[in-house]
Amino acid sequence: MAEQNAPLSIPLIKQAADAGDVEAIASFSEAGHAMGQGFAGLINIFNPEKIILGGPLSTAGDYLLPCIKENVSRHAMPEIGQHAKVLLSSFGTDAALMGAVAIVIDDVLANPMNVERR
Repeated sequence: MAEQNAPLSIPLIKQAADAGDVEAIASFSEAGHAMGQGFAGLINIFNPEKIILGGPLSTAGDYLLPCIKENVSRHAMPEIGQHAKVLLSSFGTDAALMGAVAIVIDDVLANPMNVERR
């Protein structure tokens, strides 16, 4: 059970949603609605194959994805939106860390002479 006056966080709201809290579920639905509209705009502009939701929000994917996908299909141009997939990152809360590691590894492999040797 969470502390009475604990600050709100995604894990805390997810815990409440998992316990059946209607307000917590509604907050994820509202967030998913807004995210779906935003993703639809990105899809309309950039035409990506995939949008991958990572980080702390990916842990609430079961609550977010249905509303996100519904709003993407509603607001994205049909010819483009039907080809874009919205997925959850398999890295979960470590997505940003894994992305940073990938950038460093890519740079080292692209420029091995720039690595300082001791």
